[in-house]
Parts: sequence; C-alpha cells; structure tokens
Amino acid sequence: MHEKTSNQLIPKVVHSSLESLHLPFIQKEQPNYETICTILQQFEHHFLDRQANPIWETSNSQEYIEETSFANRNAIDWLTKLIASPLDWINVDLQREEIIERAAKCIAAACGKVASGPIIRDWSFPAPPGSNKPITLKIRDSTLLDDDVGFKTWGAAYLLAKRCTSGQAMPLDKIQSTSILEIGTGTGLVGLTCAMIGCPSVLLTDYHLNVLSNVAYNVNLNQLQNIVKVEKLDWKEVANGVKQELQQNFDIIVGADIVYEVAHANWISKVIKQYMKKDGIFYLMVPLRPTHTLEIELFERCMEEQGFFLQYRQDQQGLDDFIGIQNYRYYEFRY
Repeated sequence: MHEKTSNQLIPKVVHSSLESLHLPFIQKEQPNYETICTILQQFEHHFLDRQANPIWETSNSQEYIEETSFANRNAIDWLTKLIASPLDWINVDLQREEIIERAAKCIAAACGKVASGPIIRDWSFPAPPGSNKPITLKIRDSTLLDDDVGFKTWGAAYLLAKRCTSGQAMPLDKIQSTSILEIGTGTGLVGLTCAMIGCPSVLLTDYHLNVLSNVAYNVNLNQLQNIVKVEKLDWKEVANGVKQELQQNFDIIVGADIVYEVAHANWISKVIKQYMKKDGIFYLMVPLRPTHTLEIELFERCMEEQGFFLQYRQDQQGLDDFIGIQNYRYYEFRY
C-alpha cells in the first residue's frame, strides 16, 4: 500500500475580509437607515454570495480559520444587537422591517443556513491535463435547514471531484473509456464531474427517492441526460442478498462521505464486491470526523475481510461551508 499525508491546500485564494468594516454601536451611535444598509450589503456579499459560489480551498488553513471565525463572531454579535434594538430613531416602518429581515438572513447565512431553501451553486475545476477547457457545473444544493444530508454538497465530494479532474484519482484515459458507478451520490457532484470530463456512461445511485429526484434535476440542469442515469440502490438489501434491479458490473466505483453509520461499514464493502468487476477499483473520499472514528476503522476492516486490497491512502485537509476545516482520507481499493 502506498500511503501519503498532505496538509497543503492549494491554490491560495483571497478571502473578502470584514475586519476593516466599521460597525457602529447600535444604541450609542444610532446609525441611520442608509448606513445600516451599506453595512448589511457588505455582510450579504460576504455570507450570501459565498454560499452560491463556495471557496473550499486555501493555502493557509489557519489564516482562513482565524479570519472567518473573527468575521463571523463580530458580524453575528452586531447583527443580533441590531435585531434586538427597537430602531426607534428610524421613523419609517418599512425601513425598520427591511433591516430586520436582511439582518436575519445574514445571521442564517453566517451559520451555514439559508431560510429561502435550495440554491443553484456554480462549481468550477481547472482544465484537466491535455485540455484547455475548465470543468464547470451547476448543482442544486440545499442547506442545513433541510433534514436530509443527501440534499447538500459536502467537502468530500468536492475533493474527490477535484482529484478526478486533475487525474490524481484515476487516469483520465480510464475515465473516458469505461462506465462509472457512484454510490451514495447525494447531489451528484462527483459523478457529474466524471461525465463532464468525458466518461461515456455514469450511473448515479442513492437510496432516498427525494435525493434521487434532486440529483436527476442536476443531471438535466447540466444537460447530461444522454450520459448520466439515476437509479435507486439499497445497500442493506444488497448486503442481505436481496436481488436488485441493477445487475451491471463496473470497472470504476466512486463514493464520497458515505461512511457515517456503523451499518454502512459492512454494507458498503458488500455493495462494492457485488458490483465491481475483477481488477476493478473503488475510489473513496471520507471526512475523518472525531465522532466517527469507529465507523472508519470498521469500514477498513470490512473491506479487507471482503478481499479488497488497499492500494493507496492519503490524508489531507479541506473546507466546506458547514464544517469549516476538516481532515479527510482518500482511498483506492482494488479487488
């Protein structure tokens, strides 16, 4: 097994900072409507626009954490005081209502939530080797206000998709000459990225029907209906020997952030064995959450018991909206 650890996040990006923004004392200075709106506009740009166009990489993770943490704490504190204030020095009722509504949305966005529901996010990856055309996709994504994790794009999916476009996860000629199965597809970012690179056939699978409906929407949104198909796949039934409609085997199977329950560790290894061709390969990216150490250890053991060979493993750091800095582990398993 080839194992490598990397804590470097690339490329370096410039984050908009709120540190230099003057936040007047609400009751003491009683800022007027125009001043408050100017400040709210800065918050909206920083928090709301960042959700539609996520930046999940930085070359200096500690700097990013400190800047974001500082900005969030001060912004939320000021916005909370603004909402709690009667704003009685602003005489127009509609102006006061507008301020409260905009401030509340900014607080929600700063916490990784948007009350208005799903958003269309633009995702972009550098051009793959041998190409001068960047990979761009649109993904209908949800927020933490929704109950099901499958409606949200998480950091592991982004990191695995990026590895696919760069040729790190799998050779590009391999992607472009075989069919790919994604299990636990969520919003479909990884599988759709493979299709954009040139994979001739991609099958996206999940268990929840509402998640499948959303990923089908994303397939259509990116006009990939001729390449990408969507099907339900029940891991538990596969593990228990229940016959599934899906009968095809694949050279490549991919998954991102799919080991978050103890039962998954056992089910996934059996699903991969069921649908992988001889000499096939399974590419996986998972977050290393402190609360899920047991699940990851059990998953690795179950894969070994099912006869899989761990060809490569690499730990790295990454970002996402809801967690912030997160440690991840990338795997390549052969059968």
